[in-house]
Amino acid sequence: MAGTPTIRDVAAKARVSVGTASRALSGGEHVAPKTLEAVRSAAAELNYVPNALIRSLQTGKSRIVGLYLWRLDLEHAASAVYALTLGLVQSLTEINYDALIYHHHPFERHETISYFMDGRADGVILAPGALEPEELGQLARSGVKVVALYDASVPTNVACVDIDNRGGVTDAIRSLAELGHTRVALIAPEYTHDYRERRRAWEAAAVDLGLQADPRLGPRITSEHGDEVPQAVAALLDLPEPPTAIVAGDDLIAETILEALRGLGVSVPGSMSVVGFDGHPEVVDKYDLSGVVQPALQVGMVAGRMMGRLLAGDDPADCRIVLPVQFVERGTTASAPR
Repeated sequence: MAGTPTIRDVAAKARVSVGTASRALSGGEHVAPKTLEAVRSAAAELNYVPNALIRSLQTGKSRIVGLYLWRLDLEHAASAVYALTLGLVQSLTEINYDALIYHHHPFERHETISYFMDGRADGVILAPGALEPEELGQLARSGVKVVALYDASVPTNVACVDIDNRGGVTDAIRSLAELGHTRVALIAPEYTHDYRERRRAWEAAAVDLGLQADPRLGPRITSEHGDEVPQAVAALLDLPEPPTAIVAGDDLIAETILEALRGLGVSVPGSMSVVGFDGHPEVVDKYDLSGVVQPALQVGMVAGRMMGRLLAGDDPADCRIVLPVQFVERGTTASAPR
């Protein structure tokens, strides 16, 4: 037989109607066992594979989950984004769903909920910044199953997997305080929930631990890209009382801070301690970076399995979790200079 076999070819070979053949290959409900065996035998002999597009139109399900994440950077193949993506793909395989990685990514453009409502995916898992919390709620009300990553501020009809940003930053600053640091700076933008949580934790820890709560130690930047981070480092060093430690919003910001300090002739950790956040293996290994380690692989695994629960009918309000993080002291932190 020339060409790709169709359901009509299977029906003809099994000597049944097209409707019966379709029902037999879609679960076998209301099909006699002998007929079911004949249809499946014919399909196997013809190497027939059901058309996924037609099947999705018939069932209203694509068996695809969309992943709207940060762009995968080949220069940082060991990053938390790769671990997160691996966890997501593995967990979706467990529930027999395929993954669709959207071409556009957070922070490159702001999407509208209609972008996720074209039927390509039965559910979407989104990094922070893709949609505002109220938009995520609207998307969930439209019938799309939604899991938000790294954002517990979303409405209760949206599932979420977050990490303990506050606890991680607090542990890091407590460690710095124990090393004698009293002026601890923070460099991080504020355009996502997790960054904002880390800033609030920095502010609270300074008060709780009796450190100098100087707002100048938390320069406001709009982006981790470009010249803003190096300029913030220079501004901190120009203060009448410069900090002796800097906490970065994430490890890539920490890398920029470390390079800026190197360019200005500031020794780390002799004159300045630096703390990162994420546990980015390449950055950690390159600088022996002290920092908060997040379980990115586990975040992905939990999010994918949570999507499976939503697709099975679980209430999103019961699908919300905050995973623990761990502060690890390495070579970029030391006792405050005297």
